[in-house]
Amino acid sequence: PQSNFKVDGKNICVSILKCAERKANAYVVRVFNASGEESEATVQFAKKIKNAVFVNLNEEEKDGKVGIVDGKAKFNVAPYKIVTIMVEF
Repeated sequence: PQSNFKVDGKNICVSILKCAERKANAYVVRVFNASGEESEATVQFAKKIKNAVFVNLNEEEKDGKVGIVDGKAKFNVAPYKIVTIMVEF
């Protein structure tokens, strides 16, 4: 069976996947880097992602840009850091 959600990246672990509370038709994805080296994370859904932004724990937009490549969100995660994004389709 095919999954509707996938996260790739060396030592990238998913912490949470949930419906956004502040925006309809959006999801919040939180990942962390479990290593001492920077790693690129790729977040993919069955639907192509149209927009993705970094957010804080209150789902408020933060500075920085999440890249969208072929409908997938791509971003770097510093060593031992947690990153939260909000994605829209």
